Amino acid sequence: MARLETAIEPVQGMLTDELRRRLRDPVLLTSLRVRLGIVLGVAFLMTVKPSLIPSLIVIAIAAAAGWLAGQVPQRRIQHELGNEVG
Repeated sequence: MARLETAIEPVQGMLTDELRRRLRDPVLLTSLRVRLGIVLGVAFLMTVKPSLIPSLIVIAIAAAAGWLAGQVPQRRIQHELGNEVG
């Protein structure tokens, strides 16, 4: 993220194709979605306040849901890029 920030700061106007490619990196998108899933899981835990084992299960499910959410758009983007090239 820090490398992206330093690359984006000096840019004025439209982003270059290289920066767009880096922002659409599947690893970055999946990472952000896993983090969002974990944050939602933690918010759920703060509301419900279950014991240890259910809490660990909730965090695992939240991380898995975030990972799955990161995989769906990744396939769609790759399909769209394939259509643009070929």
